[in-house]
Amino acid sequence: EGTTDYAIFMLDAEGIIVSWNVGAARIKGYRADEIIGQHFSRFFTAEDVRRGVPTQALAIAARQGRREYEGWRVRKDGSKLWAHVSITALRGADGDLKGYSKIIRDLTQRKQVEAALEESRRFIERIAEMMPSVLYVLDLKRRCIIFVNQRIESILDHTVQETKGAKLAALLERVRPDDLAKIEWAGEQYQTAEDGAVIEIEYRVRHANGEWRWLHGRETIFIRDADGRPRQVLGTAQDITDRKRLELEVLEVAASEQRRIGQELHDGVGQELTGLCMLVDNLTDALREIAPDEAERASRIVRGLR
Repeated sequence: EGTTDYAIFMLDAEGIIVSWNVGAARIKGYRADEIIGQHFSRFFTAEDVRRGVPTQALAIAARQGRREYEGWRVRKDGSKLWAHVSITALRGADGDLKGYSKIIRDLTQRKQVEAALEESRRFIERIAEMMPSVLYVLDLKRRCIIFVNQRIESILDHTVQETKGAKLAALLERVRPDDLAKIEWAGEQYQTAEDGAVIEIEYRVRHANGEWRWLHGRETIFIRDADGRPRQVLGTAQDITDRKRLELEVLEVAASEQRRIGQELHDGVGQELTGLCMLVDNLTDALREIAPDEAERASRIVRGLR
């Protein structure tokens, strides 16, 4: 009777309230003289009454002996509470149904916290879906992806369903073999990385159509276990294929230009040397008559240039 954390009251076989404790008065808002003699269906929402929920609850308790459930109930002032309800059928020695005992616990605060957490989760997911990069959470203990946003589908054409829950070993099969060493290196960094540190790598992953796509990965420790070891990693993967393609084109253009300039320099110098040699030949012929030794030296120089 003195319990205040639970509403405890009795119903007769028809659902009429026949007893009322102080906990029921605190939770429901009714004094005993206001509610005893009333049908317990007044605690239900209008929609539940229309659907016959009160009658069904008593019928199930009578048939099974006990009925437990959670749902919205209505206080005296019209406000709602989320209640955990337990109804037990009471029978006499002859087996006839005498009534019911009903215990209600107010879980409204817990329900509000759950609703707030769910709203936060949806908010975070909406933000994640708006990101231009793939966002994922890798569980190091389970060695699998436990979250990935929809961007995985537009970048790599792999569905969220096939990626979420996928084991790390299966995901590594999509990585180009030449780049596996980078992935292994990143994994080693987790063990010594400080909170907030970002590990960056560039690697190639096979698109669903078979082509290789370049990704720029950025990862950081998201959650640690009780011993301080990394448990989950939060990461993003940005598609940089177009940038890499442009870099390659720039390198090819630069190499081609370098070859062109080298060839032009070679051809230009060659022409100038040829002209110089012809000039020296003419001078050598003139020197032979007046300075034979110098003429011979000039001839050796010309042969060296040629």
